[in-house]
Amino acid sequence: MLHRRVLLSLGLLTAVGVGVAAAPHPPQPRTGQQVYAQTCAACHQPAGEGSGETFPPLAGSEWVTGPEHRLVLVVLHGLTGEIEVQGQTYSGVMPAWGAMLKDDEIAALATYLRSSWGNKAPAVTAATVTQLRAAHTSRTTPWTAADLARVSIPVRK
Repeated sequence: MLHRRVLLSLGLLTAVGVGVAAAPHPPQPRTGQQVYAQTCAACHQPAGEGSGETFPPLAGSEWVTGPEHRLVLVVLHGLTGEIEVQGQTYSGVMPAWGAMLKDDEIAALATYLRSSWGNKAPAVTAATVTQLRAAHTSRTTPWTAADLARVSIPVRK
């Protein structure tokens, strides 16, 4: 009888152990560095140095370290036309990433950009991204520098 109880206990423990091991783990959110490597580095280069006259540097960029809403809106909806970065003019088109990235991923990306390669600017929260996405939900075209200069900053709740 004792032998049978031991075997049953071992069988139950094994079955429970297998069940626990097979349970899926929720995916870990991507870090800003991972999002950058997968969506941005091909154009802006791995160290944010930019490339040619089309892809401006992100390292030392006033577009990155300036108002957080401007950076978030560029990531959400894209950017087209001429912009000036560090005294140099760049002209190109940046795609919109808002449909492909979640608010927490955009916040992580923006925070990564604002704190990498010598950049020193405050972190961006997912709540900020959510608020900006909602405030500009009807936007269907990329921003221009002139458009962004006219955007009023939403009041945080």
